[in-house]
Amino acid sequence: MSSPAPRPSVLRRRSLLFGGIAGLAVAAAAGETGWSLWGSSLNGAHPLPEHPRTGPVHMQIVAHPDDCLYFINPRIARVLAAGAGICTVVLTAGEADGRNTRDIARAPDYAGYAAARNTGLRRAYAHLATGDSESEWDREAADLDSGQQVEICVLRDRPEVHLIFCSLWTNLGRLTGDFTRLLSLWEGGLGDSLVLPPEGSPLTGESTVDRETIQATLLELLEHYRPAVVNTLDPDPDPVVGEKLGAEQTGYSDHIDHTAAALFAWEAVREWGQAAVVESWRG
Repeated sequence: MSSPAPRPSVLRRRSLLFGGIAGLAVAAAAGETGWSLWGSSLNGAHPLPEHPRTGPVHMQIVAHPDDCLYFINPRIARVLAAGAGICTVVLTAGEADGRNTRDIARAPDYAGYAAARNTGLRRAYAHLATGDSESEWDREAADLDSGQQVEICVLRDRPEVHLIFCSLWTNLGRLTGDFTRLLSLWEGGLGDSLVLPPEGSPLTGESTVDRETIQATLLELLEHYRPAVVNTLDPDPDPVVGEKLGAEQTGYSDHIDHTAAALFAWEAVREWGQAAVVESWRG
């Protein structure tokens, strides 16, 4: 018996899980085997670069530039060592307090801090994929059909390795004075968020992105890359009593941005409906 669709705030956690879990076991081994999706052709007018089809694509959808290294490693390392295609989508700029220094008196540089974190992720992926953290990347801005502009990074020596930076402000409250995180967009408390172009990024400037745009962007990327495996963060963190250092959401054990990124990812994956395997990784 069907029931009315819940409001986004009601859909926050467990309700997203049950609709997709039954399908995960159907082809659980497919993502790690030779099963391939390379028969699909791409429209040459698409703003995203064509992905070299050398094996199944593994897509990660995370909140911050280091989330996949903290929580989805060593899966990332094994996938890169096996030569499979990979695409990691990072939703926020991860600007933190804007101080990439131990000098707490230095003025914050949010764009510079975001750039440093993105550089760290590129260097880590390059090291895992080629053995050389200095391997070069080709970087460009892509104007998606969703209306959002993102930065695409392609590892030159392993062109099946892609990074996509959406660069939303992690905490827009640094500009507005309010506590407005990615979860505020998900729950409807924040109408739209600004993009923070990292220093040196090909992103052309600040723009605004709302909930529907983020969802459309993720669907567009899923359709373009057609991943066999999608890795997300945890949409349903354990409840805790009292404050949890670093979580920034009262009553739950994981970081507030991790939860929000996972909820956006699961909604997009469920709507796309073509991933063989979806796994959530706990923070």
